[in-house]
Amino acid sequence: MSNLGILIKNYFNCFLSAFRGKKRKLSTISALAILIVCALLIVGAYSFEAYTMFDAFKEVKLFSLPLFHGIMITLTVLVIIGAMRVSGNPKSNDTDLLLSLPIKKIDIVVAKTLNKYLFDLVFTVFLFVPYLVLYQVFTKFSLAITICGAVATLILPLLSVGISYVYDFVITRIFNRLRVGAILKSLVSVFVFVLIMALMIIKTFTYGIADATSIDAYFADRFFSNLFLQFVLKQDVFATIFCVALCVLGFALGLYLFAVNFGKNIIGYSGKAGTLKFSENMGGFRRLFKKELNFYASTPAYIVNTCIGSVMILVSGIIIAITGADGIGKMFGIVVEPDVIGVILALAFCFSASTVYVTACSISLEGKNFWIIKTMPVSENAVFLSKILLNILLVSPFVLVSSTIATISLGISFKYFLVMTFAPIILNVALSVGGLLINLWLPKLDWEEETQVVKQGLSSLVTMILGMLVSIVPVALVLAFEALTLDAVIVISFAIYILLGIVFSVLLFTVGKKLYRKI
Repeated sequence: MSNLGILIKNYFNCFLSAFRGKKRKLSTISALAILIVCALLIVGAYSFEAYTMFDAFKEVKLFSLPLFHGIMITLTVLVIIGAMRVSGNPKSNDTDLLLSLPIKKIDIVVAKTLNKYLFDLVFTVFLFVPYLVLYQVFTKFSLAITICGAVATLILPLLSVGISYVYDFVITRIFNRLRVGAILKSLVSVFVFVLIMALMIIKTFTYGIADATSIDAYFADRFFSNLFLQFVLKQDVFATIFCVALCVLGFALGLYLFAVNFGKNIIGYSGKAGTLKFSENMGGFRRLFKKELNFYASTPAYIVNTCIGSVMILVSGIIIAITGADGIGKMFGIVVEPDVIGVILALAFCFSASTVYVTACSISLEGKNFWIIKTMPVSENAVFLSKILLNILLVSPFVLVSSTIATISLGISFKYFLVMTFAPIILNVALSVGGLLINLWLPKLDWEEETQVVKQGLSSLVTMILGMLVSIVPVALVLAFEALTLDAVIVISFAIYILLGIVFSVLLFTVGKKLYRKI
């Protein structure tokens, strides 16, 4: 096998290792089986969503709208992936090791790039192909649409890879020389993510409004998505040239910047003070929490991949406050009471809070420096609490601010303000403790970039799935027990969240300590 083939195989095995867990508890076949099952579940979910949309527009024969929706969601997700992949000069990588081996630099660059491309291609297939297939099912089959759809599927991942390379190069070159460069890189990454999410919400918010503008004007207002739609459906010459050029040239530029700078030492900030100061009197817990906070704020890949829920909590509260109850009712075609919106917001906040999983990867992110924290003269309780507190502080202030804004602007009663505020906070506390316990059970200390732990780590995946399942407990109660009143559902949900937090806490400070000592 060639060196390129060995590198590609190695990266694939590293990806599967996240599903094997520590000490290779699972075989490669088992890891592949888990991966396939997860893939089928995701494809099934998006296929069902696509079918629902096409079936809803069957009467008016407006099948281009669901396909347009699929294109816009795919583009948005790929741009977000490109922005979230930013490392800002990762704290640990295999560059020096690979360059010291008898392997051509071009092989290393191609293997790393192909690894990212295939990862993004999977997302493209999951998000776009179901809409493309169902469009052909609900309309007359077209070979031209099939070919153009296949081409779009293959070139779209090039765009996200190119964005990640260009973005990483730019922010590294701009901010690395600054004293607070690491924090600025994180802030810029968060700003870019918030901007993308805001544009997505603004562009999709009018789906359900009956008196929205004409469909052609609606498409034209979403420029890039409309061009890809024209490329796939009508094979428009200008749209075809633009879409192919955008993806291919963006990828080429990013690949060139990555290849030219691969292996080169990037100059960073160097302090000029020659005297160390130890005047600060700070306890062990405070030092640990400060370390957690500094690491989080100075790691773009960490902060961008775990701030989604907090941003969504704040954005959803502000948007609903701006549109008001009438705007929400107009969007869904119903009359919505303020207290009902409070319950809906509580559910949305719980779901968003479940996606903030800092503790689920905080142990793994210690990496090869884990021995340092284990040899520090601090208790295990202090280590655990410092990591849990960070996760809680990333959610609670946003929930409180959004709940207050929504309550004042919509006139939500104090009772439902308490529900809207404390349900997601209690859930977040429980999942913060549970996420740390899961990470102690499934640590991954041998990583190349922070994104491999934050996005691809098994503990992060398990915690996210657990959080999403627990966050929909109120909905499950309503569907399973129709006789339950709304107040009963709220009380039972609170009881489940509190009980879950107690169980996780007991396990963390008993079983978790034993797992911590064994790492």
